[in-house]
Amino acid sequence: GLAAPDRTPPRITVTPAAVEMLRGALADSPGASLQLGIDARFQPNFQLAPHDDNAIAAESNGLRVQFDLASARRAEGITIDWVDDIRGKGLAIDNPNAPKAVQELSVRDADDQLRAGSITVVDVRPADERAIAAINAPFETFDGDNRARLEALPKDTALAFLCHHGGRSAQAAEQFRALGFTKVSNITGGIDAWSNEVDNGVPKY
Repeated sequence: GLAAPDRTPPRITVTPAAVEMLRGALADSPGASLQLGIDARFQPNFQLAPHDDNAIAAESNGLRVQFDLASARRAEGITIDWVDDIRGKGLAIDNPNAPKAVQELSVRDADDQLRAGSITVVDVRPADERAIAAINAPFETFDGDNRARLEALPKDTALAFLCHHGGRSAQAAEQFRALGFTKVSNITGGIDAWSNEVDNGVPKY
């Protein structure tokens, strides 16, 4: 038969500041427990849920947190903190399992890394735009089944996305980050900046 799912509680850290705030919320809801869901995109969702003795639960600083099976795996090693800074007040979760944020990459650095063979550039523009202006180096596209092939690459493949000015490529980069790719960059300024700063021979449009 199938092996039983791993119900090992994740190792978590809840800072004293977060414990204080969360205990305050729990005090207003007798019989409730703190439930943390982490979806496939590693977005956290805190809620008060009925206490469940059979739930996967972890404790830190005396605070018990319940998880469903998938969230427990994604929560291994997280730190839950309470922040009060320029961003406002709220819970902040540092999750070492989440894909790293998309990095902005200058056209000069992209050119250097492309020449060194350390990144794969993906031009997300349609063929008609690429026919007007394209970088003078190998690059991938989303034509045909190329996107599916790129999505199947190892998740540590370094990908840098390019478009006209950087907007469409930023969206594509976020989509690949959400798929679990860990080295994702958006080429700032797109082919327009490439023409200005790297290769004046690339036409502008």
